[in-house]
Amino acid sequence: MLKYIRKIGSFDETCTRFYSAEIVCALEYLHKKGIIHRDLKPENILLNEEMHIQITDFGTAKQLSSDSKQAARANSFVGTAQYVSPELLTEKSACKSSDLWALGCIIYQLVAGLPPFRAGNEYLIFQKIIKLEYEFPEKFFPKAKDLVEQLLSLDPSKRLGCEEMGGYDPLRQHPFFDTISWSDLHLQTPPKLTPYLPAMSEDDEDCYGNYDDLLSQFSNMQVAPSSSSHSLSPHDSAPPQRSSSNIEQYIHDLDNNSFELDLLFTEEEKKLLLDKQTNGNPWHQFVENNLILKMGPVDKRK
Repeated sequence: MLKYIRKIGSFDETCTRFYSAEIVCALEYLHKKGIIHRDLKPENILLNEEMHIQITDFGTAKQLSSDSKQAARANSFVGTAQYVSPELLTEKSACKSSDLWALGCIIYQLVAGLPPFRAGNEYLIFQKIIKLEYEFPEKFFPKAKDLVEQLLSLDPSKRLGCEEMGGYDPLRQHPFFDTISWSDLHLQTPPKLTPYLPAMSEDDEDCYGNYDDLLSQFSNMQVAPSSSSHSLSPHDSAPPQRSSSNIEQYIHDLDNNSFELDLLFTEEEKKLLLDKQTNGNPWHQFVENNLILKMGPVDKRK
């Protein structure tokens, strides 16, 4: 499905309604079987020769046991940044409602051409998700907008379609699906894919650089401070030495959320920097006990 979204830009209302309904049917079937997909996204939704959907990639799926505490949740961090639910970030657990969050992201993407939560790296995407920071483009279908808003709820128990909200019947009855005949949906002829909004130039993959290649260039560089900004220059001398007396002041002067790129920090300096980073940044659990090195718009966890 992602290939078609990128090719035509976005789907018109008829296509969005039909394919959203098919995804709803697929999720309802999976959840009745006690299966959470946990990585639902357009890349994992295939279109067969008859243009009906087929969900694939169950490598991170979880089959819940009915006789254990796992009947409601699965505790492990999996998924793709743009479609990750907030409870996976804050509680490190996924539930059936997490797939409904991903459904909301997909419906948004079918209309807008891009997922609702976008940024230059995963860290910034996660921040937008937990703040529910997204906007609808102009001319977004009003009924689809209402549906997306009811799916993208920070509280998983408040999402349309979850068990606490009455299950899938209220979801099927949403006004956006008024014209859907649910009983024979899989036998219907899918509508012709028709673009709605023009194709957007931004590509999800363009937001991310090749970090490994970028880091390989760092070995021969160091930060050279200037009056206006930091610039990189080749180093051909011994590592710069900072006396222990001014390390604390040096660290104090750094920005709270990022650190200048300097691969020549001493172990003492790295420890102090890491302490500052974790104390001042609520997302330090994603750093995994290492510094975030920053170079221009690229953040790399190393």
